Amino acid sequence: MKKIIKKVKLPAPATKKTKSKTVQPKQSVKKAAHKAEPKIKVKKKLVVVKLPPSKVSNVSLQPAPTLITATIDVGFGNSLYLRGQGPGLSWDQGIELTNQGADVWTLALPPSHHRVVFKLLVNDQRWSIGEDYIASPGSHVTVAPIF
Repeated sequence: MKKIIKKVKLPAPATKKTKSKTVQPKQSVKKAAHKAEPKIKVKKKLVVVKLPPSKVSNVSLQPAPTLITATIDVGFGNSLYLRGQGPGLSWDQGIELTNQGADVWTLALPPSHHRVVFKLLVNDQRWSIGEDYIASPGSHVTVAPIF
């Protein structure tokens, strides 16, 4: 068997083309100043506004109380309690909510920077069904628990 080897000529590598510079005769300073556009330099400047102490004191960095409202009718003679993790809360003993109407219960927790994780109980004995509720600090949360 005969092997045929064919030589292939590869193209030469590309060369970088450069522009030829044309040399112009020097212009006099008077003519160059006349034709050239003026360049404007812009400087960026940071402006800091200082408020007087009376304006600064109106801004409050203190957290607001977290308000929890539950809408459920737990029946005559029963109460609704809250247990959890957060300001003034415990998973071992509940805090009684205030009855505002036939099916509205409220509780205001002390101000805090921490979120509140909680669950509701009837008479501090029977737990609500489902996942724990989570409230952001300073928020007003309304829940409808199921027992």
